[in-house]
Amino acid sequence: MRFHRLLLTLVLGSVAAIGQTGPTYPPNFADATVEVYKAVGETRLSLFIFSPPGGATAEKRAAIVFFFGGGWRQGNPAQFAMQCRRLASLGMVAITADYRVSSRNQTNVTDSVRDAKAAIRYIRVNALRLRIDPERIAAGGGSAGGTSPFRRPCCRGLTKTRKSALGLTR
Repeated sequence: MRFHRLLLTLVLGSVAAIGQTGPTYPPNFADATVEVYKAVGETRLSLFIFSPPGGATAEKRAAIVFFFGGGWRQGNPAQFAMQCRRLASLGMVAITADYRVSSRNQTNVTDSVRDAKAAIRYIRVNALRLRIDPERIAAGGGSAGGTSPFRRPCCRGLTKTRKSALGLTR
């Protein structure tokens, strides 16, 4: 399992620059559903959800969530829009997540990692509604974003209750 996570991080990290669409922030995707997964003060953090074609189905699908790169200082969820579109066309639910970075939110690495964890918890909590199989959720991204979902061992205090997945606590 660790090998698969490492491999996914390395592969996706190597394509970090692919899919960059410019400085527009927050991004606006006509073909994605937007859901706020966490609120911290005035900041609303969103998931941009690209669903497979064909509309509603009772089938639970595999999902992937991408976290943009930028050294926890900058970046944009648009970085992985191209990959999300492609994976959705192949039948996965593909998600690109926003998270706090120092240049926009005056935050630190731990805050960014907390956001990544909250995004994954939100997806798991809402898996049935999103038609996602909670046992088949992959996570990855580019550079710093590619490591954020896996940083629990080095960032103490990241275990949160279900309330944090809903954005009700920090």
